[in-house]
Amino acid sequence: MKEALGGVLSFQAIFIFLVLMIGLLLFSVSYTKSFHMKNQLVTIIEQYEGLTPSASDKIDDYANRLNYSLSSTSAYENKCRSLGYEPYTQTLDNGEKFVFCVRCELADVTGTSNSDLEYKGAQYTVATFVNINIPIINKIFPAAANFLVITGQTDVIYSSGNNSELCKNAKTS
Repeated sequence: MKEALGGVLSFQAIFIFLVLMIGLLLFSVSYTKSFHMKNQLVTIIEQYEGLTPSASDKIDDYANRLNYSLSSTSAYENKCRSLGYEPYTQTLDNGEKFVFCVRCELADVTGTSNSDLEYKGAQYTVATFVNINIPIINKIFPAAANFLVITGQTDVIYSSGNNSELCKNAKTS
């Protein structure tokens, strides 16, 4: 009887170890996907000098290729708003949705906050979420599993004359 009990305990220890290792690998893949998405968002926004319709198309294409999707978009949209960002939600080709957060702040090139000056710059801050889609972890830690946020900022994007292409509803810093 002693050997049978020891075998069961060994089997349970091995099972728990495997579950933890698989969970760690899944988290690593999700984190890497979110990190790549954030980096590409920053690059695209800088390349197109703002979140223009062309930039949005390029972002949608990249999210489709990366298969960056989230399970509950309304929770992520609320999280964006609570962090002071605007949510950006799109539907992928497979019908799933993805969300990232964006915040744009205008800055005068001279460093002052005079909104009457003609030359302005904008800096975009983006945030992506790590989606851990492991049912056991989502049941145990529902808030922590879905709201791991990765943020990044663009370089300052400059514009002269009509500043409408930079930020819509942006704060002047």
